[in-house]
Formats: sequence, structure tokens, C-alpha cells
Amino acid sequence: MFKRKGFLYLFSLVLSLFILTSEVNAERLNELEIESIVPYSNEIHLDWNDIGNTYNVYQDKKLIYSGSDSNFIVDSLDSGSLYSYKIEAIDEQGTVIDNLRLQTSTDKVDKNINENLNDLIITTVLNDNKVKIIWEDIDGINTFQVFKNGQLINTVKDNVIEDEIESNSLTSYNIVGKKLIDEERMTAVKKYIEENSLKLTPIEEDMLFYDEISLIKEIDSTDINLATNKIDFSTLQSSTSTKSWSMRYTTFLADPWVSNPNILSKYAWFTGDNRGFTATGSSFRTRADISICFCSAGRSVSLSKAVGTTHGYDSNKKFLESGTASSSGIELSNVDTSNSSKITFKLNHAVGNPLVTALDIDYVVNGEFYSNGNYKLAGEHDQAPHHEVYLIGNNSVSYQTMHQAESKGLSYLAPPMPNKKWSKSNF
Repeated sequence: MFKRKGFLYLFSLVLSLFILTSEVNAERLNELEIESIVPYSNEIHLDWNDIGNTYNVYQDKKLIYSGSDSNFIVDSLDSGSLYSYKIEAIDEQGTVIDNLRLQTSTDKVDKNINENLNDLIITTVLNDNKVKIIWEDIDGINTFQVFKNGQLINTVKDNVIEDEIESNSLTSYNIVGKKLIDEERMTAVKKYIEENSLKLTPIEEDMLFYDEISLIKEIDSTDINLATNKIDFSTLQSSTSTKSWSMRYTTFLADPWVSNPNILSKYAWFTGDNRGFTATGSSFRTRADISICFCSAGRSVSLSKAVGTTHGYDSNKKFLESGTASSSGIELSNVDTSNSSKITFKLNHAVGNPLVTALDIDYVVNGEFYSNGNYKLAGEHDQAPHHEVYLIGNNSVSYQTMHQAESKGLSYLAPPMPNKKWSKSNF
């Protein structure tokens, strides 16, 4: 479906975090820190600094380790899955000295980060009001811009960011990088520019040689006392309660009128959707709604889809004809509800203009949803038209933004043009 075929890369990962030196600052002697996290396909090896007499490790709300060792191997895990932990350091009197929370993933045996951001391991560690986010290397990207709640806060060359968050808040980090496309695609882009006589500035032309990568991490501290890292379990749903989400993916044309790049066509103009980003917009090119549920009757995933009507006009904007494309290019695949704590699926999309022979709007999204309330979405799409993705949970009253991308022009539907890759997960 997509514009290129990738090569298979094998990645090995050792996340060495927060390495302690022998000269530990006195004021940090009682601060619990992760020294390393090593994920395997079915295990996660955790090491932390030895500041206490004993330690407790929780996976979600379940105590899985209590002892004096400052390391623990969590085994019997599922490959390529998200896991959340809490570690407590306890002194000789039985008092909790410090604790931290972390989220990471097990590795996948056959993974290809370059083609699928769903394979990328992102680790988040929260201690007091300090957060660290660490991610695996992405081939060809050496610099990342870091946005916090939409504001640029840093540019980093290492795959780690450190920051502070506030209590009782939702904090969103967007880690953005650009990756130079390969020589074969670069040659195809140059040929496309020449054959279609595209008028581009040097900056615009340079942008055509990069795929954009966006890693979004949302941290919810609304149920955490950041002074103690204590989770208020009374505010959380029980493990047996129903957990459900509705995900909405919409493509739309923001302008009221869109010119046809094919000057030989009788359709010189098409009407757009004349709107901005909104989860509830009534006008769109395509819409896919996915319902995900850990229900008492069982686990389920279902798809509802719709395609907007296309209206064609001549050069004088005189109406000629309307048409509605088939929705058959919107479908679910790789649906797996066999795991009691995890639901996965892939949403595929390829829908074109019903009035003319035109390139499809292409996108894919891989979804992972967990019974503990965590989720991970990873997608790739053409950089036209506008794309918007929203999510609403069964305890929410409004949609939450997962991803938004403005159109860069209908020429970006062409096969050689760069795509947008994105992922979002919560903690």
C-alpha cells in the first residue's frame, strides 16, 4: 500500500539509564534511580541504585517482588507489549524512603523500527515531579526537537529528555525528528518535481527529501501524588470493570475550494470541507470509527466507516457532477483479542477521488489497548489532505487528540513524496 518497501533490520537494545558514579551527591543519597532497563522478548531486567534495606516491585497493582536485591528480572511476559511498574525503597524501620514509576516494553524478535514505529521501545520513568523519556535509535535521525504541550522546550542529540511535570495534570511531549529519504526515492522525487513543473522554493524542495517522525508521550498525573508517587487506587477502575475506547480517524480538505492539479480534466475545482481540526466535524473525505472494549461479555474490536461526497466543478466553478467513493479501502486487519489484557489491530486506508483517476489517500494505524488503561498507537500517512485522530474512553466526556497533521498539498499523494510517521502512548 505504501510508497516504499523497507529492509529488515535487527535491533538489539540495552537502555542504560541514569548511571551512578562513585561521587554521589549527598543530597541524592536517598533518591531512588533506575540504573538500567534491559528488555528481551519475554523478560525485562530492572536494576536500580541500592539505597534501602528492602524493595518492593509492583506490576500495575500486583506485588511481584519483595526483597533486599536492588535488581529484578520480570519474566513470562508477552513479546512487544507495554508494562508499567512501581519500585519502592524501604529502610530498616519499614518506612518507604523513595519510590518511582516506570513504563517500558518487551522487545520483538523480528522488528523493523524504520518501517513501523509500533516496534519502537519508549521508556518513561517518573520520580517525584521529574520525568525521563528514553527511546531507541531511529536510523538516520541524530537530532530531535522536543515540544511540551505544544511549546518547543529543547533540541536534543541523545535519545533522552528530562523535565518536570505538575501534579494533577495531563502533560504531552512530542518528540519530532526528520529522516533523509534514500537515494532511490530522492531520484523519484526530483523526477516528479520536474515532470509536474512544481514551483518550489529551495526550502520547500528540501522538505521533500525528508520523512517526518513524531513520537508523542502523554503523562497523566491526575491520580498521582507526585510528592510520594502514590497512586490513588480509589480513583481507578477495578481490573474487572469494563474498559472501552472509541478511536476516530478523519481525513478532510480544510479549504472551501480545491483546484485539480490535472489541467486537462473537465473538473477544474472540487469543494473542500471548509473547516479546521475538530473531532466532531460533519464534513470530511473519509472517517473511520473503531470501538475497542474489554467487556464482561468478552473483548471486541469493531469498525464503522463513512466516505464524504465529492462535488466537481468546471473552471468557472459551475457544478458538473457529484460522486461518493467506495469505503471498501477502509478495513481492519491483524485483529487479536486472544490476550485477556491486550487488544491489537491494524487499520488500513486507501480511498481516492470518485470523479477522476487520482491517487488514493493512504494511511495505516497499528493499535494496542490494554486492560489497565494504557494504549499505544503508531501510524503512517500521506501528507495530504488533513489528518486527525482522536480517542475517547468510557470514563471521558470528550475526545482527546491523538494526532493532527496539516496537508502539504495534493502533490504529496504521489508515490515518491515523503510520508508522516507518528506514535502516541500514555502513562
